[in-house]
Amino acid sequence: MTQQEQCEKCLQRQNCQSVYKRLGGSKGPNVIGAAILAFIAPIVIFIIVLAISEKLLIQTIASEAKRTATAAGLALTGSCLCIGIVWVIRHLCRNSGGKRSRRVLDGDRN
Repeated sequence: MTQQEQCEKCLQRQNCQSVYKRLGGSKGPNVIGAAILAFIAPIVIFIIVLAISEKLLIQTIASEAKRTATAAGLALTGSCLCIGIVWVIRHLCRNSGGKRSRRVLDGDRN
């Protein structure tokens, strides 16, 4: 049974269609940038700091287990700093009274 056949037999098809039409026509803000900053940036920072830390700590820490634990701690700290910096920047931008921020706070999505 295809999707179209299921929709034709569904008792809620009118409600379903109206919901999708409203969602398709919404003019909300683009969330791709926020998603990248929230999810991908901390992971990338973690990997980069982990790799750099491992290479730099080879000369100072002989034990591989201690070196890995130290590098992981540094990478976790770097990720937390990344999250904190993004949060502070977003908080400052939201409270800066900028034109876009004020419209969103007032409920105007245009």
